[in-house]
Amino acid sequence: MFGTALKQMLAAKDGGKPYDEKALGSRVRSVVAEVVKKQLECGIDVVNDGEIGKSSFSRYVRERLSGFIARPAKPEERPSAIFGRDLAEFPEYFQKRLGTVRGENVWRVFCNGPLQYIGHAGLKAEIENFTAALEGLKVEEAFLPAIAPGTIEHWMKNDYYPSDEAYLFGLAEAMRPEYQGIVEAGFLLQIDDPDLPDGWQINAQVRANTYSIEASNPRHEHEWRVWEEVKLPEGKVLVPGVVGHATDIVEHPQAIADRLVKYAKLVGRENVMAGTDCGLGPRVGHPKIAWAKFEAMAEGARLASKQLWGK
Repeated sequence: MFGTALKQMLAAKDGGKPYDEKALGSRVRSVVAEVVKKQLECGIDVVNDGEIGKSSFSRYVRERLSGFIARPAKPEERPSAIFGRDLAEFPEYFQKRLGTVRGENVWRVFCNGPLQYIGHAGLKAEIENFTAALEGLKVEEAFLPAIAPGTIEHWMKNDYYPSDEAYLFGLAEAMRPEYQGIVEAGFLLQIDDPDLPDGWQINAQVRANTYSIEASNPRHEHEWRVWEEVKLPEGKVLVPGVVGHATDIVEHPQAIADRLVKYAKLVGRENVMAGTDCGLGPRVGHPKIAWAKFEAMAEGARLASKQLWGK
């Protein structure tokens, strides 16, 4: 999505190998600007920075928090609770995908000491790059994503805190400066927690203004029916994913519009916003496919708006 050179520099940084820090910073700033502009060209009016400066969705947290170490996983230490029942039902698939999931050669990251936020410089650069990219552009809203405590707990296991609950609250407290920093910079904060339903079985109880859900994932698309019985809390916004990250097929704008209208009729047209199931860039087969999905999403939203508002 953002070029081989940047990927290589981020991989070198993440792997502790030599890299040109100045060149990396310059390249990140440039690509963030490109990504923001491209989103607007696709017709998206609520934009983010594409998480360009992060090595991965979850791995970046090791640069923001102290108290972690990588070590070989014990045989009983599973790859991640996010797989849940799927791991038990399809062990052959995960054996092929992840290697020896219970073997001695599997390395995992563990919390081995008190957690503290050390990512102030990284967060500052992230905010400054996004602010610069938005200068002179007209957007409805701008947001920055940050990993959720529950997701960190899924991927980075506890070797230090007395209980899982204590570890989770320790993570939340340690990540507080990042969440606050994003809000204080004037951006919307997306606490990105794809593991929430898997790990905690809750949805509308989360104290957030907006809920983003996977609505085009074939495993979850039917879950729109929940809103026939559950009332969306007053003042909340629902962002159903109307394009998916699990397929390279570009959704038709009319199919996207139909999905949005279906939700609008259930929770109110003013309470629905088009979104993606999850991040597209590293998952679909080619960047052009990701951008085509964004274009289709914007066109589908326009069709839905015309149907719902008559304009």
